[in-house]
Amino acid sequence: MGTMTTNLNLPLGGFPLAIGTGSNINTPDPACTGLTIASGATMTVPAGSVIKSERTKCTDRGPGEGLIVKGALVANGTSAAPVTFTSLADNSVGDPTADYYGETTPAPGAWSGIEVGQGGSAELEYARVSYASTGVRASGANSITVADSIVDHARSTGVESAGTGSSTVVNSTVTASGGAIDLQGNAVNVSANILSSDAAGIRASSPTPIVKDNTVSGTSSGDAVWVDGSALDASKLTGNAGTNDHNAVIALMGTMTTNLNLPLGGFPL
Repeated sequence: MGTMTTNLNLPLGGFPLAIGTGSNINTPDPACTGLTIASGATMTVPAGSVIKSERTKCTDRGPGEGLIVKGALVANGTSAAPVTFTSLADNSVGDPTADYYGETTPAPGAWSGIEVGQGGSAELEYARVSYASTGVRASGANSITVADSIVDHARSTGVESAGTGSSTVVNSTVTASGGAIDLQGNAVNVSANILSSDAAGIRASSPTPIVKDNTVSGTSSGDAVWVDGSALDASKLTGNAGTNDHNAVIALMGTMTTNLNLPLGGFPL
């Protein structure tokens, strides 16, 4: 726990990295944080790495603070050897571990997830983020990219951003109890994903968002696909489809600046 002010290149040695939290149950403690990558520092994670996060010990069984990125995070997985971010209670991957409470079976929200802060960036290629509260969350970040990855068992949203320069989720699988993907910023690209959510599917808001070729299934509230933009381009909104959705539609708001020829895909407008 604490703040890393220099570049962090994993592995550090023979032990895999675990993200710790504070030490006092039910006691407010300023040390009750996860690991922060400071502005100007980069955390680089090679293929096959497993990073586990402790459940917080500062409040009664609440989620830990997880990994906070104010600098840069680069996760360089491969299809054969993905990078995994998960709970210490998750024994489906890596060496046997248990969280502070001795639990070895994780639940959604067992840790907070990856949070990318003001000016930070995250690039996840062939990564897996499991059992977080929110898998990847960005606020005021320069950019986030989730590509060829899996975000699963998220208690809230799978991937979300607000006020972020560039937000990209492509060729990935996301399952979440909240919305699957909720991206807002200057540039948004949500393409070729397989999504499942107990709430809404895709929410995308930018001047000209790209939302193409996604499969959205099983949503229980909200629209399957919701898009807002001040300069919508119909060619960048095609090919979305799904089954068993609460509102099986693609909802468009804003201004369409190109010709709009329906249907755009499997969902009605």
